[in-house]
Amino acid sequence: LNPSASSGMPTLLTVLSGPATVSGNTVTLTGAGTVVLEVSQPGDIHTFNYAGLTQSFVVAKAAASVALGGLAHAYDGSPKSAVAATTPAGLPVTLTYAGSTSAPSAAGAYAVQATIDHPNYNGSATGTLVITASSSIVNFSVRARSAPGDASLIVGFVLAGNGKELLARGAGPALAAYGVANPLPDPLLTIAGPAGVIATNDDWQTSAPGQGNQSLGAATAARVGAFPFANDSKDAALLVILNQGAYTAAVQRPDATSGIALTEIYDADPASTARVINFSARTNISPSEGTLIVGLSISGSGPKTLLIRGVGPGLAAFGVPAVLTDPRMVVYSAGAEIASNDNWETGTTPATQLATTAAQVGAFALQPGSKDSALIISLPPGSYTVHVSGLAETTGVALVEIYDLP
Repeated sequence: LNPSASSGMPTLLTVLSGPATVSGNTVTLTGAGTVVLEVSQPGDIHTFNYAGLTQSFVVAKAAASVALGGLAHAYDGSPKSAVAATTPAGLPVTLTYAGSTSAPSAAGAYAVQATIDHPNYNGSATGTLVITASSSIVNFSVRARSAPGDASLIVGFVLAGNGKELLARGAGPALAAYGVANPLPDPLLTIAGPAGVIATNDDWQTSAPGQGNQSLGAATAARVGAFPFANDSKDAALLVILNQGAYTAAVQRPDATSGIALTEIYDADPASTARVINFSARTNISPSEGTLIVGLSISGSGPKTLLIRGVGPGLAAFGVPAVLTDPRMVVYSAGAEIASNDNWETGTTPATQLATTAAQVGAFALQPGSKDSALIISLPPGSYTVHVSGLAETTGVALVEIYDLP
């Protein structure tokens, strides 16, 4: 008996059960009964009834091997994996997690089964899906006095990945409604990158070239949770899409005007894999309203570890005049102090760890014995502020840096 000679018959591999033997594509009957055959390629399940014979031939499901590996958590909650049906290729594979086809999203380790269930093939393999907590900084803001020259409020940020949409804002008049004294009356917002100035905006309802600030900017602000700007206010805003590189967002006036300003950077596309990995702000610090205040919001499923530095003396090596000689840095959550540092070598984070981490993220080294401040801290999702001021109410230019640690 040679079924492969009949039209549409699959190639035979072996006899799984029954009174028969197989050699190549030829089955030799050795007795009466039902013979179950295994095949090597797709085809319908057949019962072979040949005239004059009493044997019933049933083509069974062939065992297809399944490879299960490379399971990792994706940001959208769906696991990506290297699951493949390797024999034969292209068969559908179903993943189940504790009996459910819905992928888990919470951090943890989950047993996973990959199954082929096809009319002619079956197979399965087991593995483990490991989901690690993932969080990111979705908002960064800086409030400080902005004045011409070295006292301008300049925010720097470094982007890893391409095509990230960001909302940048320079608030001045809007701060008066929140009790801020002496706000900058008419901020000018300028975003610059590796090739120079990218975009500028003076009044948020006046569109810059290629920027639909009035409609799109307002809608984006509402979507990311930013407080609204009043109609006809002199606050500034820009919606930009940036690629990998280092950028600055400056809020200032080209004349002698000074006042308290707020620079904000919002992640307008959290689903994008591109992310901002470093924020910094440099300005002149003075007592009371001249304190440099940085705000940040963390979103995600677990804590985010950050390197935070308040640099004063360390700026002198870069030619910055009148640096803050002894900066003190305090981290607040809901108005309560949760961490602080005065001198970077004497804080809760060992100096060797701070130096090693700074080198890993590309931060310039702090000199031994300097009065710069630094700490490494792990923060759960939420909103925080970092205050940098001069010890004993001293005045000078300082830099605050926040690095997103992997």
